[in-house]
Amino acid sequence: ISQNAWRYDEVKPHWERLILRSWTDGKLYQEGPVTAMRSPEDLMKRHGGLEVGHAMFCGTLAAIGAIRGGERFRMELEDPVLKRKLSHEYRVKVLPVEG
Repeated sequence: ISQNAWRYDEVKPHWERLILRSWTDGKLYQEGPVTAMRSPEDLMKRHGGLEVGHAMFCGTLAAIGAIRGGERFRMELEDPVLKRKLSHEYRVKVLPVEG
């Protein structure tokens, strides 16, 4: 997903400032604060904690407009307080529908 990761204790004090964005084929697809999803504390409490060295996936935001596919997907998590971003991009080969 990313070549880098952030320790939760680095972002916990300003968690509400983190912004998640994604684009499909260069068009903004999702954008909003991570507080629109369940908090890490809530998820860890519901699922028995998180072991040292493990990562947790926390869901996604609603799409802007309709849910749509594309050939290229880019995502980023921005930390405006510490002035950094995590990002990843991938391409999809869309196969023809047969039958």
